[in-house]
Amino acid sequence: MSINKQIGELHVICKSVINGITSVEDGFDGLSKIITSHRQRSCLIDTLAVLDYEQMSKKNPEITKRFYELCAKCSGHLVPEEILKRNVESLNDKAYELRMVRLKTKLFFKQKKCNMLYEQPEGFVTLFQLIYNSCNKEENVERTLADIYGIIGRYCLDPNRVLVVLMTSFQSKLDKHRYFASLFKEYISAKDAFSCPIAYELNCLQNTADDTDSHNAELSEEERSAKVQNFFKMIAYLVYYGFLDLNMLLSKTSPTSAEMIQEAETALKKAEADQRKLLTLSLRGPKETAEVEDTSEEKPSYLSNQKLALAVSFLEIGDWNNAKQVFDHMPEYYAASSLEANEAFCNLIDYKIDRLFVSLHPIASLARGAEVREPVVQYVDVKCCESLIDMCTDVFPIVNYCGPSIAHSPLVLTKLIRLCCRLVNDKNGQDEKFSEHLDTLYHLCSSVFLPSLSMLRWNCSLSEDLWLLLSQFPYTLRYRFYSEWKTVHLKQHPLLLARKGEVVGRARHVMKRLSKDTTKQTGRMIGKLSHSYPVVVFDYLLSQIQQFENLIGPVVESLRFVTNLSYDVLAFCIIEHLARPEKQKLKVSHATISSWLQSLATFVGSVFKKYNIELSGVLQFVTNQLKRGTSLDLLVLGEIVKNMSGVETARNLTKDQIETYAGGDILKSEVGHLSQMRNMRRSVHRLKDSLLQDDLAVTLCILIAQQRKVIVFKDGAKVHLKLAGQMLDQCHETFIQFAHFLMANVEIEEYAKRMPLADELMQLYNLDCSSAMFLTRPAYNYKIREKFQELIKVEKAGQQLEDSKKIQYYISACEEIYLPLQNKMKQLSEPDLRPELTTKFFVTFWTLSLYDLFVPTKAYQTAIDGIRKSIEQLESCRELTESKRRKEKERFLQQESKLLQEQQTHLEHVSLVKARLMSETSRWFYSKSPRTSLVSQMVQACLFPRCVFHEADAFYCVKFIETCHLMKTPNFPTLVFFDRIFWDLSSAVACLSEYEASCYGRFICELLELLMSWHSDREKFNQASKPFSSHSECANHPGFITRTRAVAGSNDHSRDYVDYESFRHVLNKWHYKITRAVLICLTSDSFILIRNILLILMKILPYFPLLHNLMLTIEKRVIDVRDREKDKRQDLHVLAASYWGHLKLRKDHMFAEEDFHAVNVKERATDCLELFEVSAIIDDEEFFLKMNDSSSSTNRGI
Repeated sequence: MSINKQIGELHVICKSVINGITSVEDGFDGLSKIITSHRQRSCLIDTLAVLDYEQMSKKNPEITKRFYELCAKCSGHLVPEEILKRNVESLNDKAYELRMVRLKTKLFFKQKKCNMLYEQPEGFVTLFQLIYNSCNKEENVERTLADIYGIIGRYCLDPNRVLVVLMTSFQSKLDKHRYFASLFKEYISAKDAFSCPIAYELNCLQNTADDTDSHNAELSEEERSAKVQNFFKMIAYLVYYGFLDLNMLLSKTSPTSAEMIQEAETALKKAEADQRKLLTLSLRGPKETAEVEDTSEEKPSYLSNQKLALAVSFLEIGDWNNAKQVFDHMPEYYAASSLEANEAFCNLIDYKIDRLFVSLHPIASLARGAEVREPVVQYVDVKCCESLIDMCTDVFPIVNYCGPSIAHSPLVLTKLIRLCCRLVNDKNGQDEKFSEHLDTLYHLCSSVFLPSLSMLRWNCSLSEDLWLLLSQFPYTLRYRFYSEWKTVHLKQHPLLLARKGEVVGRARHVMKRLSKDTTKQTGRMIGKLSHSYPVVVFDYLLSQIQQFENLIGPVVESLRFVTNLSYDVLAFCIIEHLARPEKQKLKVSHATISSWLQSLATFVGSVFKKYNIELSGVLQFVTNQLKRGTSLDLLVLGEIVKNMSGVETARNLTKDQIETYAGGDILKSEVGHLSQMRNMRRSVHRLKDSLLQDDLAVTLCILIAQQRKVIVFKDGAKVHLKLAGQMLDQCHETFIQFAHFLMANVEIEEYAKRMPLADELMQLYNLDCSSAMFLTRPAYNYKIREKFQELIKVEKAGQQLEDSKKIQYYISACEEIYLPLQNKMKQLSEPDLRPELTTKFFVTFWTLSLYDLFVPTKAYQTAIDGIRKSIEQLESCRELTESKRRKEKERFLQQESKLLQEQQTHLEHVSLVKARLMSETSRWFYSKSPRTSLVSQMVQACLFPRCVFHEADAFYCVKFIETCHLMKTPNFPTLVFFDRIFWDLSSAVACLSEYEASCYGRFICELLELLMSWHSDREKFNQASKPFSSHSECANHPGFITRTRAVAGSNDHSRDYVDYESFRHVLNKWHYKITRAVLICLTSDSFILIRNILLILMKILPYFPLLHNLMLTIEKRVIDVRDREKDKRQDLHVLAASYWGHLKLRKDHMFAEEDFHAVNVKERATDCLELFEVSAIIDDEEFFLKMNDSSSSTNRGI
């Protein structure tokens, strides 16, 4: 039997006796059978000595008692008593205690180095050889442990030094961590056995400069770093397997938490200083800036920070729980500056999500080929994600701690973003589970994904992947992310701060070279910069645009190389610049809107038209501003509608343009204000969808209409009157422009469904009648058409209906639709508000439009002639092939056919409307109503509000008055109406804004044109006044009656009506009254009066002044205004000079007074004055003297 086997048997028997498995007598008998020689007795003494140390360390009284009984039994029988006491220390308590004190003193207080190979070379070499062979072959741990015990006993090695040898071997064989963990578990009995050597090594690392270890001195820097890394990895494994306490390690490692916080603050301050330096030197160009970056100090190795090295080691072995505890002792994102930490984070995240990513994205496995990723050997039991919810639970916390440093591996970042995108797409099947992690995902998008994009340089594909994720969130959430990206994260990451300085410097360098000729080259450079940090780039670009208006075009063209994410960030930056409170949107000193707001609005309209950028944010911002009572941002909405749809603000329209408003949709799209919309279909659909999707269409209409009153009654008291007028005009024009866009592009069914009724708008939303009826007029017309078609279908039954039946059905449809509105209007209006006007007339006037009364035959013919001319040009064009020429011709012919059909439909519609009006004119006015009171109320409640609303409405008012006159409406005094309008223009002019004055001028111009058409020809006058009568005279026309009763005792009724010459006298008088109002306004000091009357004079120039003497008087006053305002109010000076120039061109078209009317005619003009006293007969002589005096004295009478 070998000696090793004998020792083993002796150890087993003694161990079983001490542990109580075998009795002392049985154990003694077993030992007696084995021990037959002195060598065996010596082995028994060594065994008892070893067991003595073990039982003393356990401090178990029962084990100690059984050990003493066994020693007493063996003493004197198997071994001599004296030798046994000499070797077994516990049998002599004082000697044992003394020896243990000396041993501990030597180990813990005197020992400074542990050079085991120098002291026991043969034993430690054998031990090293055993450990390496056994771990490579992965032999049984129990067998290896027995061999270690044998080497310890054979060479008398110190067990603690053997433990150090095992630790050293473990550092070189980290991939065998499971084997060494099992070995340590069997070898170590005390839990704190590793604490002392680990603490000693950590202390040595802290004092590396004082270390004189010759072996370490011979190592290179890379070898020393590798050795330290392996040491910290070993510590990480020991903590993971439970051999070391992490809290104890954190107390032994450096630096402290306070020192790390101070270091982070210092790094942030240094980054801010470097950013300022980069911004200062950025004007030199990118080369000089790069030189400044290269002069930065090299960062110390992460190994100098033991806590960071320990955390990295935990990540490298895949132990996230312990790594998290270490990171919790550091400032947030403290490890971002360490490349090793970033790499460890990325490797761990990649390992966890790779299998899931390949399963959900099979294309990725095809790109990788047949290669299958093997598990990392150094990782402990790391769980890979099997589902997206596992990713939320296991990976999201790691990514949150990693922060923007995940940009170290763009591949891992791309995988993670795509998985998150898949998670959001598949959330419908797992709503409850997903909702728990939704806030975490939002936080990752804000604090990790977006900042990590800034850490990369010009990664376009990653930006698009990130947009696929962010685009599934509402814009409010995305804009919050962008705001934090721009402000909050800069205070957390010094690297982001440095990156911002670099990007701004390069952006300045690029903007210096931007022009119309370099948009392609500079656009690429701007695109590259925006791929990584768009929120900084666009913030700088917008600031430059607001200062230099000529940059708008080049900047818009250069943005074509920008990603979708950058476009969305651009929309956020635009809103941020518009909402900055420190910027003044008004130049109060100049009474104008600030130039920066106008430039920014122009840029917004251009960029939203050219590129597919989400409009919801900007539209909602304008809506919120309107809710706050701020109307200046409507400039942005107007530019968006103008650029994206071609619908412009309607001001200074020509007669032809106004007539197209009366046409159908096809005519408007061909030659009208909607003609540009055909080339903007995509942008029009984008704008329409944004408005309808967010339910902002009706909201904006109502808010803009309400804002008009806010400007008048609230803002008007705070700003200059001129500026208040500009704000009112801008609000009103934007309202009309926006409403025209909706009416032209939103389906009429959808429009009627969304838009509230007129009475609701007036009662619930406090809109004025003109705005409410303007918005709801298309809806009422649509309902009437639907009801009319429904009645026709029921009655028609395959037969052609007579015109009388159609008229009857149309009247029935109108009555059914308008009756509820009439009842509501009775409730809304006060009893004494319109006592002379019936509600039926009021509703009829406001619900009709120019389309209902007038057919623009000239405009239709112009459009048709244009199409025919295009066909002729097409026939002569030889550049097109025969098939293309034929297709184009078919398209033109089809368009011509549509126009002809629309014109015919329009004619039929107008005839139906006029038939309806003829049927209800007798119910419009009360027969006993005073004519002057009736006209005053009609002008106040109907005509004046509508004629200043829009130039097309001004044209409609004239056509409505003409229609009432031609239909011989009972109790409608035409001449009284004209006299009421021309009696005193100055009172009306004083309360108009610039836009309203232009509309009112159009109204006066059309009235004067109508009057001059009657004035120019006697036959035309007679025909115009009796189109529905068989008589040749106008004596039977109710609009030209001069008295309401006949003179007593007289049978001659011819003098009860105005004849042709009397009408010419009255028209001459109205010209004098207009001249009087003009002179009153021009001689005043009021800016509003002078400006408005000049605008009206410009509008009515073709028809006023027509008398030479009146022209001279007006010219003199205009010249006075021009000279007086030259150095004071330049806008009035320019306006007066412009009118004077146009007036001079009209001198050859002036009339002498005797050519304008019969000066000496007295008798037939007698009763005209009764227009002003309805029921009285005025003396003819008095009237003649007044008329004669006013005619003979040109300027004196004025």
